[in-house]
Amino acid sequence: MNLKEDKLSIFWIVLSIIIFITVELLLGGIISRFLPNFMSLPLGFMLMGLLHLMGYFVGGIIMGATFPKKRTLEPPIGAVCCVLLIYITTFFVPMTFYQYSFSKAFIASIISFVVTVAGTSLGEKLVNNFKIFTTGISKTNEFEKLKTQYQLGEAKPYNSSWQYDKEKNKEFRP
Repeated sequence: MNLKEDKLSIFWIVLSIIIFITVELLLGGIISRFLPNFMSLPLGFMLMGLLHLMGYFVGGIIMGATFPKKRTLEPPIGAVCCVLLIYITTFFVPMTFYQYSFSKAFIASIISFVVTVAGTSLGEKLVNNFKIFTTGISKTNEFEKLKTQYQLGEAKPYNSSWQYDKEKNKEFRP
């Protein structure tokens, strides 16, 4: 194995951060069209939290479908970096309402890590299932076994006395 492929890649981590932010912006833009402006403040915070989780999950699906298979740790690390970026921005917000603690950031990091791993594994499974579907059933071993078992196609010639005589003597004419 190549040692360069085994190391964590900063490029893939930064790309996953960009994908998470983009997905969350797109989901927020879609959801904001359907939500009324007169909702309560707690409902708005709950929806923002769910939007974060959906962003990590959908971003994980996208990255699981597009990242190389050896890059399974970078998307969850990117999700943790996104949580830490949110934590860092709270230092610059003048409102005391938006203060986070280290324990909240730690718990949020674990949750984002787990949600992203779930999304990434689902994305990989979807792509693998799609690849099996697009290659066709005729190339699978199960179909070859069935073909042999039921004597379909070219797998096993049908043995009858007529066929045997025909193959034995090519010039045999009835």
